Amino acid sequence: MSFEDIADLLSQKKKARLQMAAGLCLGVKKYLEGYCSASSRLMISARVQRSMIMCNGIEQIHVLIS
Repeated sequence: MSFEDIADLLSQKKKARLQMAAGLCLGVKKYLEGYCSASSRLMISARVQRSMIMCNGIEQIHVLIS
């Protein structure tokens, strides 16, 4: 097994994980958007904002890779 084969297997595994993470993030974002529109947008906690930023980052990486 060459180094390229191993690298390819690892990247496939990472893609699958990223895909799962992106799917999860999409669900989390939909939930958070619903939650945020239900309450006032100014009341969004820093934790929620960090979650949204992290999810956007994961989605962008997923789009770049796929």
